[in-house]
Amino acid sequence: MSAKLASDGRRDMRHYAEEGETVGQRKSDAMLPHWTVARATVPLFWRGWLLEVASLTAALQRRGVFRLSLLQQRRAVPERDEAVALGLSRQRCVWCREVVLWCDGLPAVYARSLLADESRSAWRLFGRIGTRPLGAALFQDPQIVRGSLQAARLDARHALYVRAMSAYRTALSQAISHGVTLSQTSGGSDRLVSVPPYLWARRSVFWRCGEPLLVQEVFLPPLQYHSPS
Repeated sequence: MSAKLASDGRRDMRHYAEEGETVGQRKSDAMLPHWTVARATVPLFWRGWLLEVASLTAALQRRGVFRLSLLQQRRAVPERDEAVALGLSRQRCVWCREVVLWCDGLPAVYARSLLADESRSAWRLFGRIGTRPLGAALFQDPQIVRGSLQAARLDARHALYVRAMSAYRTALSQAISHGVTLSQTSGGSDRLVSVPPYLWARRSVFWRCGEPLLVQEVFLPPLQYHSPS
């Protein structure tokens, strides 16, 4: 084989590989949530929760008996949109914290927070927070600045929806095992047990000493029975 043919062959292979990677990335990106600051597409009821500028922990505490369950705090690979939000050039392991916020005995919010390794020195509270609400601590430190709120409607194509629904099913089973009778709740059992076609979520990046912390909050079905006002 001539050098020219070999060179042309390698160039064609690179072209096909790059084209295949681009197509694969487009398919992958199509399954990512569409985060937006637009308000027009958000139903009026959920708009109140999505645009709540204070801590969701404080908002839930005003509406009922609050508690937090820590699902896990470990290293994990972020989704592509999460990596972009943290300013990472590629997907690599970061520190991940997942919790469920409860209100009046039912799971109301699933939260997933992410922190890059190089940002840990600025966010020492992240490693020490344990079962205390992270949201409450974020609003007590004057050095912390919050970025803009973004909203997204998640469905079963999105990893964040899948994670939230998995946590919700587990938490709902725990609630039932502890004696919560769903038929006595304001929404009844059917709407709480059935799988919703979508879930509303919000996210924002908090900054401390120039280092980002991504906080994502997914609203679970029982939250619809608590007024945002």
